[in-house]
Amino acid sequence: DGQEALLKIQELLSQDIKLDLILMDCEMPVMNGFEATILLREKMQDGELYNIPIVGLTGNASQEIEGKGIHSGMNKVVTKPLTEEQIMKILS
Repeated sequence: DGQEALLKIQELLSQDIKLDLILMDCEMPVMNGFEATILLREKMQDGELYNIPIVGLTGNASQEIEGKGIHSGMNKVVTKPLTEEQIMKILS
């Protein structure tokens, strides 16, 4: 659930836990990952949050989904399941 994801991110940050990366599922109930990313990016632009890279995860490898993710503010969109090699490449 995208709303729960936002609450968890805010909870971690309020505990002074530094996040280096957010892996955001694109398709979640209540609020999808695109909407959650838009809200996070707004908070980052307003200075409420520092800039955290966001990688969208999807089971649908279409150009439309990738474009939607980039448009929402995701740094990259990757198809699930992820391999260790893909994760290492994202982190580098």
